[in-house]
Amino acid sequence: MYHYSFILFLFSLLIIVGCKSEMPQTEESPVARVFDKNLYISDFQDLITSQMSEEDSIALVQAYSRKWVRDELLFQQASKAIASDKEINRLVADYRASLIINKYEASFLQKNLDTTFTQEILQKHYDENKDQFILKSNAIQCYYMRLPQNAPNIDQVKKWWRSAAAEDTDALEQYAMQYEFDYFLNPNKWLRKEELATKLPEDALKEQKLRSKQKDYTFKDDFYIYLLKVNKIVPEGDPAPLDFATSDIKKILLKKRKLETLKSLASEMYQRELSKKNVEFF
Repeated sequence: MYHYSFILFLFSLLIIVGCKSEMPQTEESPVARVFDKNLYISDFQDLITSQMSEEDSIALVQAYSRKWVRDELLFQQASKAIASDKEINRLVADYRASLIINKYEASFLQKNLDTTFTQEILQKHYDENKDQFILKSNAIQCYYMRLPQNAPNIDQVKKWWRSAAAEDTDALEQYAMQYEFDYFLNPNKWLRKEELATKLPEDALKEQKLRSKQKDYTFKDDFYIYLLKVNKIVPEGDPAPLDFATSDIKKILLKKRKLETLKSLASEMYQRELSKKNVEFF
């Protein structure tokens, strides 16, 4: 009997889901009840979509209803046990106030916070805090390209690769983009050794230690040729280059600027309302 009733209920629910905007308002029948509180279809109809299968819809509705009943029973019992607990009321009031304040602060920061930093500010923080940016692995500035062993114009590619001319680097980039080859030709970008290793054949960097004096490396596997040109290496244990640490520095400075902005907001608000005599101490 329960299963038959539930199927009828679910059928009604699916009609509601498919025709939410077209159905006239009618008095609902409850799905479940705990003491004097009822659970209605409208309380959770948005969870059910017309794309869900009948089995999934039944499972979701049953799970939601049972969880609601358990939670409501616990809440009813807890409310009887601590109905006049002032500490709970205070915590609820504090939490609500905190939510409202946090939402207002987030909105204020979104509209008013300057998130840009000059190179001078970044450099100053870096120079004063180098010990906070010690490398845990080598940082490598390099060019990289992976191409199939039967790639077109491979001799020309190798000539471009050996050249230091900017136009030849541009030609390499256009070539890689044309044939959708994996490449990395940013002269100012730093990679961690682990990042670079993911682009090369397995164990390539373990078998051949990179050296600053040796610029060009070629690796091969069964399918690809890997070209690597090392421009600079900063070893593990040294301070990271500024370009490498810039992202972390911006996060640190932005967090500090947020705190300073909110502190200034609170101070200005306090002084303004104090001068209007809207704040008094007794």
